[in-house]
Amino acid sequence: MNAQKIILRNEALRQRAVERIESLELEPVTLEMVIRPHRAKRSDMQNRRLHKLLGMMADYTGDDIESMKLEMKAKFLEPIAQKRLPNGETWVQFKSTADMGVRELNAFMEQVEAFAAMELQITLPAQEWADVR
Repeated sequence: MNAQKIILRNEALRQRAVERIESLELEPVTLEMVIRPHRAKRSDMQNRRLHKLLGMMADYTGDDIESMKLEMKAKFLEPIAQKRLPNGETWVQFKSTADMGVRELNAFMEQVEAFAAMELQITLPAQEWADVR
């Protein structure tokens, strides 16, 4: 049996889930059910928007996109890990944007967009990206 995901948004979907559970055979396989709050995943469009902006910023500053992304993470995100290296420098790790949900990525993007507009006078064309959020 393949894994199935059911997202409960309303009473009709909850009833459909109950019916599906009641129809399941309990043998020969033991089944596992996990219930947790649903976390919407970011869209490909969100990802493209962020990378378009980071690319524009990188072009302006002469950096590469990954360096610009790391700089923005350092500016706006809390580190998830830090380690003092033997040479005295501190290695810092930030959450991957791939692991961010929609709200978290939107908040990060808003901070990056505000920085780009205020500090670098860079904005994305509004019409091109109007439907991304």
